[in-house]
Amino acid sequence: MASNARAVLTNSRDPVSGSAGGFSPWPNAVAASDSAASGRVIQRTTRIDSYFNPSIDGTSVVYIRQTLQGMQVEVLNLQTSRSRSIFSVNKGSGRFLWTTAIFAGRRYFTVYNSTSSSIHRG
Repeated sequence: MASNARAVLTNSRDPVSGSAGGFSPWPNAVAASDSAASGRVIQRTTRIDSYFNPSIDGTSVVYIRQTLQGMQVEVLNLQTSRSRSIFSVNKGSGRFLWTTAIFAGRRYFTVYNSTSSSIHRG
């Protein structure tokens, strides 16, 4: 980007319906614009997280979250609505997270690579 370019954080318009304000399914959309080129958008990115393989008991949900930086095993406490990461692997490490399980308050998840897999307890 040229030195006169600036990043603009936007959350005011829903890209699907075009309506202003309210809920947007893309709350973290970022557009970088070049002010010398009349505000032309030169790059647009959206934060996209994938959530999959949930396991649920009466008090918590264990699931895998995938971001552009890697994968995490997250635990959502249903009583407080707070989540925390209990394990993570970085993008490019060659390791991946797959299945989750929860039993008697213990959380389990599978970590695998190209040659092996193992079950971890978190």
